[in-house]
Amino acid sequence: FTAALRREFPNDYRPEAQWSVRLEPLQESLVGKVRPLLWVLLGAVAMMLLTGCANIANLLLARAAGRQREVAVRQALGAARGRLIRQWLTESLILSLFAGIFGVLAAASTLRFLLTLIPSRLPRMNEVGLDWRVLLFALAVSLITGILFGLAPALTAAGFSVAEHLKEATRGGTSRRQNFVSGVLVVVEFAICVVLTIGAGLLVRSFWKLTQLDPGFNAQNVMTLRIWIPVPNDPATDIYAKVDQRAVFTREVLRRVSALPGVAGAAVTTSIPLSGNINQLRFTVENHTMQSGESPIGDVVSVTPGYFTVLGAPLLEGRFFAETDQTGAPGAVIVDRATARKYWPNESAIGKRLKLGPLQSPRPWSAVVGVVGDIRHDGMDIDGVPHIYFPIYQINGKALGIVLRSQSNPASLGEAARREVQAVDPNLPVFGVRALDDMLSDSLSQRRFSAQLMAAFAALAILLAGVGIYGVLAYSISQRTREIGVRMALGARRSEVMRMIFWQGGRLILVGIGAGIASAFAFSRALSGLVYGVSLNDPLVFAGVPAVLIAVAAAASYFPARRATRIDPIIALRCE
Repeated sequence: FTAALRREFPNDYRPEAQWSVRLEPLQESLVGKVRPLLWVLLGAVAMMLLTGCANIANLLLARAAGRQREVAVRQALGAARGRLIRQWLTESLILSLFAGIFGVLAAASTLRFLLTLIPSRLPRMNEVGLDWRVLLFALAVSLITGILFGLAPALTAAGFSVAEHLKEATRGGTSRRQNFVSGVLVVVEFAICVVLTIGAGLLVRSFWKLTQLDPGFNAQNVMTLRIWIPVPNDPATDIYAKVDQRAVFTREVLRRVSALPGVAGAAVTTSIPLSGNINQLRFTVENHTMQSGESPIGDVVSVTPGYFTVLGAPLLEGRFFAETDQTGAPGAVIVDRATARKYWPNESAIGKRLKLGPLQSPRPWSAVVGVVGDIRHDGMDIDGVPHIYFPIYQINGKALGIVLRSQSNPASLGEAARREVQAVDPNLPVFGVRALDDMLSDSLSQRRFSAQLMAAFAALAILLAGVGIYGVLAYSISQRTREIGVRMALGARRSEVMRMIFWQGGRLILVGIGAGIASAFAFSRALSGLVYGVSLNDPLVFAGVPAVLIAVAAAASYFPARRATRIDPIIALRCE
């Protein structure tokens, strides 16, 4: 909690008055890290709902076209237009309500499985469940979608006169109005599909970029555990109050865990990478001119001499810490490559001095003795935070972590190391026993989850869009059997008929893809907090997604087009 306060309020945090900080801003900041993901997922679900409803509306339109003679008879017998609209809406509402009930039952039966796919870092997952609010929301969505998407076929079917209905029913075709509405629905469906697929492409590309990043350490065969040295109610009885006292404890623990069978190396630190235990403090660089608005704050980590060797972090310049870097010795500090490039861009950082706190701080200056590679302590997707390493025997704290490198599987080292720590002091809590590669995987869990979920939504949207264009063309061909038969009887070749069918669907697809790309430029801005290392207008994604959708639409259009070319003109004309 103290580390969180330091991180969120670096300007206001004071150890002697830590409880005076209001918790609401901290809570808002922590929740704010999850909010973008939730809004994006809500938007993706809404788009999936619209895509499914567009498909259903197209099916209802086709069904309405097949019932034109029935509607004409009803109107001839005195049925009012409002009564016909109510009939269509009633049928649509019944369908949507049954679909909503089925969806709630499916959600209830798969909820436990779905929760296992959600990363544990998302807060309040134990509160997710079905209650009266969820059921009320499902009922409202079913009613609203049933009304909105039942209106299209209802208004279309009820908008004709008796003569028009009989005329359309007699010639076995569909009206221009019905074709227009059906085409608009296909365009909207493909536009939504493009937006979802581009969003999924950006997230997948971002996640792939993160997996290719070098974390700055070798996480294989590394086990970690954490220790907390509590503060007694009576400070006079604190046997770990001074730096030297904690240094003695650290050395003894390090000696014991290093002697465990199978341990190839051991180190102690105040911040294990990717553990979330971050200590951000202000620091001052000697002879460095402060720029306007600059506020140098860095992650301060104290480590034992073998820390970087155990992690496998490279030494770029200078030396690692030694056992002689202890209390009373000249202050030493190691910085990472990003810090060295930022504050000493055209010269060596070795020998330069910095200290914690402002320039007027009484803290002593420490000389840079080494430069190491960038270690992503804070997260794989966080760049540019300065990391400053101090010898743990000069500066340390009461939150410690042990890092053990094993010669093989380190699973057995956790309990053995716990026993050795409690052999030194049985009153100290030892917790957080985890393999470092598991922590590395978990640090990407939220981005992995969002990429997988958006990819699943995009795949389902592509499937629905393909089914939608197939259904529209298949129904159109069934209504144009006589026309196609006449064309072929007059000499139209099969390739020309196929080209005509492809162009009929291709116009809708191209308009939908164009509208989707334009919308995706705006939607991608909502992904700015979830995308790393990839431009929101990534050309590979924006060019690849339309190509994939065109291929899917072409495949969906091929089968209706092939069926059209196999129409026998004699049979078609004889049936008519």
